[in-house]
Amino acid sequence: MRLLLTFAILVLSVCEVHAQATPPCTAPCTKSQLLNDVQTQFPDNTVGAITPSILRNFQTNLINSSMATSPVGAGAFTCYVGTTGLLGACTSALGLALGGTGATTQPGAAAAIFPSPVRTGDIAYWNGSAWGTIPGNNTTTGVLEQTNAGVPSWVSGSAAAPLVFPTPTRSGDVVYWNGTSWQTFPGNNSGSQVLSENASGVPSWIPSAIFPTTIRAGDIMYWNGSAWVTLGGNFSGTQVLTENSSGVPSWTTPGTVTSVTAGTGLSGGVITTTGTVAINMPYLTNALSGDLAVSTTYVDGPTVAQGTSGTWWANATIVGFDTTAGVTFICKLWDNTTVMASGFLYLPNASTGGSLSLAGAISSPTGNIRISCKDSATTGSMKANQSGNGKDSIISAIRIQ
Repeated sequence: MRLLLTFAILVLSVCEVHAQATPPCTAPCTKSQLLNDVQTQFPDNTVGAITPSILRNFQTNLINSSMATSPVGAGAFTCYVGTTGLLGACTSALGLALGGTGATTQPGAAAAIFPSPVRTGDIAYWNGSAWGTIPGNNTTTGVLEQTNAGVPSWVSGSAAAPLVFPTPTRSGDVVYWNGTSWQTFPGNNSGSQVLSENASGVPSWIPSAIFPTTIRAGDIMYWNGSAWVTLGGNFSGTQVLTENSSGVPSWTTPGTVTSVTAGTGLSGGVITTTGTVAINMPYLTNALSGDLAVSTTYVDGPTVAQGTSGTWWANATIVGFDTTAGVTFICKLWDNTTVMASGFLYLPNASTGGSLSLAGAISSPTGNIRISCKDSATTGSMKANQSGNGKDSIISAIRIQ
């Protein structure tokens, strides 16, 4: 038993000596050195033992080799140093490809992004793929112009005519667009005028278009065909403004009525200073004074003699009576030529009566206005006083024009 223990201690001692036969690298170590230490410091257990010391040394070398030993501050980057693959604190600027500026100072960073200016007034512009610089304009007063490709340049004088206003020559000059460029129109220095344009848009000064000077209250300005002129206000009394056939206005005293003549339908004659005019509409009426027999042919009832001139409105009423049952009276209001109105009266029972009224208008009647009736039997009559009040059958006419 003692012999076996002594042999085991001897084997461990030999293995430890064998495992540490090749010394480990000294940090910082390269990748190949660390890989070699893995092979030499960590043999299989059947060859040699792995001690805590070996693990501490290897872990220290690994940490010191994979992390920079001198960081410059918060947010600092680590960089590969040389060709060894070891990490360390960055000592050069981070390039544009890696999101940096390639510079370590603010002016240097600005120059790396924007092109370097040459002189005062230089302008940076984008050419489609990078920032470029156009030199500032230090020669004349100019404007910045771009081609249709977006390339800028300074232009001045006639080269910038579509963009630059022309140089004025005196006070009051007017700048206008002639269709292709800006032009100057000399200011008006010859009197009070207004600016006018022809149909092509060319401006000019027109003195005749100025409103004339007024003289007094009520003055009226009018156009005489070539200029504005003034008509003096009316100070001579109540007048009205009139114009002649040429459009020239003037003040005229309103006309006064010297006479009034009464026309048709009026009476009063000619009135010069005083008088009255009254309505004068002739009115005619006539009624039967006794009963009138009516047979199968028209018989004229009440009639008025109104004459043949003017327009007349007539109204007639008759009372028809018959001893025969079921008869019909047919009547018309007329001037013996033109029928103004017509109608009929039916008597269903014997020895009964009824009334019928007709009305109408007529112009320039040819004969007396009348109401004429006929009966379907020969036993009828037109009554004068069937009601007991008289004037049962009557006609009235009035001239309305």
